[in-house]
Amino acid sequence: MASSLGAALGVAVSAAIFTALSGSTGEIEWLDGLISFSGRQDNLAIRQGAMIALGVNLIMVIAAIISIMLTVPKHEKTA
Repeated sequence: MASSLGAALGVAVSAAIFTALSGSTGEIEWLDGLISFSGRQDNLAIRQGAMIALGVNLIMVIAAIISIMLTVPKHEKTA
């Protein structure tokens, strides 16, 4: 249940961020000088929205790993 719920929330958050950022017609202002894209320039908002959504996914994965490491007890073998 927890795995399904986590996957559903992850997809919902990623899709919301991607949809919000890729809906604009131009590029995202604060990413203007950070990364220069080559190739087609008519889909910059989609590329930047996907990049930020994947970055948020990475942050959520790191937070999940840290919370698991802190809360799950270590199993020690008893002799």
